[in-house]
Amino acid sequence: MRIAQKGFTLIELLVVIVVIAVLVAVTATMYQNAQVQARDTQIKDAADKFADAIMLWSANHNGAIPSGGSATAGTNGLNAQSDNCITGTIGWQGYRVIDIAATYQCTIGDVMVASGYLPAEMFDKLPINTIALSLSNRRVFMIYGCPSNTSYRILMYTLEDPTAGDTSNYNQIHTNCSTSAGDLTNYQNYGMRAAILLKFA
Repeated sequence: MRIAQKGFTLIELLVVIVVIAVLVAVTATMYQNAQVQARDTQIKDAADKFADAIMLWSANHNGAIPSGGSATAGTNGLNAQSDNCITGTIGWQGYRVIDIAATYQCTIGDVMVASGYLPAEMFDKLPINTIALSLSNRRVFMIYGCPSNTSYRILMYTLEDPTAGDTSNYNQIHTNCSTSAGDLTNYQNYGMRAAILLKFA
């Protein structure tokens, strides 16, 4: 007596293929989200370290505010003691040679590295600013003054997926600092999504 062998029907095969495709799509999405969160965590950690380094430098320089980001090409290197930039006050924090505009000969980050407050490789290992890839100003950090208080600086940084808390804190800092709506829009177009308020003596 022959036993009939039952194979998969076309419908069953299609169902299996669809289930596998859904599982692959879900896994890929979860992996991509995990990668974004990892990059944002890396930038947040670097921002905290950068802010701490700036404040420690200031404390060791009688409350002075470090300079950097001058738009004067060729005249803005570190001074002989390597403890500040010759000119400049605020601006972009360049990293990766390809992303450093020629006009930024010295940044506050350069000061922190030269003074030993930050490792040089910290900036080189940061994820790129994916929001402003079409712009020349695609750096991760920006340091700008607070219009309502000259003793404050705003350290802004990029995030791919900011939390509601990141956004609320960012907006509150700019509101308290009386940042103009036009400037805030420009910062956001550059990819800035979070901020730390630096308060100097």
